[in-house]
Amino acid sequence: MTTRMWLLAMLAVGGCPRTLEVGAERDGGREARCPGDGGTLDLATLRALGVELPPRLLAKPTARVVITANLDVRALMPVRAFDVQAPAQSSSASTSFVAYDSLSVAHPVTLYFVKTDDASWDWHATVRGAETVAGGELVESASGTLEFNTDGALSIEYTNTSVFMFLDAAPQELAFDFGTSITEGGNGLDRTTGFAQPFEASALQDGYPTGDATGVRADASGNLIASYGNGQTRTIGRCR
Repeated sequence: MTTRMWLLAMLAVGGCPRTLEVGAERDGGREARCPGDGGTLDLATLRALGVELPPRLLAKPTARVVITANLDVRALMPVRAFDVQAPAQSSSASTSFVAYDSLSVAHPVTLYFVKTDDASWDWHATVRGAETVAGGELVESASGTLEFNTDGALSIEYTNTSVFMFLDAAPQELAFDFGTSITEGGNGLDRTTGFAQPFEASALQDGYPTGDATGVRADASGNLIASYGNGQTRTIGRCR
């Protein structure tokens, strides 16, 4: 007796996704099974079912950076104006992240915070000059201002400039998102605050390098999730 298991797969054809049903027959004890939650399907099994997942996920240059932070209202203001060639000595705190350019090259970016009064902070994003068309030691590629109310909520955020000119790559304008400020209709407390608490900050960006497919797993709903070597995942189909 021959039984049939169906795999509902979404494949990219001509740049547009389409849905196919691919049957896998069990004959003589051979069967391709859809794994349970957390189970995996190796690439050879997928090919046997007639499903070809995209073998490579192309790079995506960084476009947006999401910052979550608390800027300690008790911090002292630097005794000197911000100096891009001496940022650690002319800022109040810092955090860093990696940005990807249009050529899939990773660049360390450091975000320096400078307290300017009890309720205001400036921020400056710097990169190594050798990695930009400008050259030199350090280059400031973006800057802006954050203002807080007396409750420590972010009342205003704005960016003065944001143009990253990485060597041999296309110019990039990164959008820095510190949360939804009060002037933007939020409560000013969702990401960046100005409480009397120790400084903390993290920055997440949306770029990634090119990555090759490394495997496929099924979730609790039967969705097939492809994993890539760059840490990204994509839903490529569904078992049923």
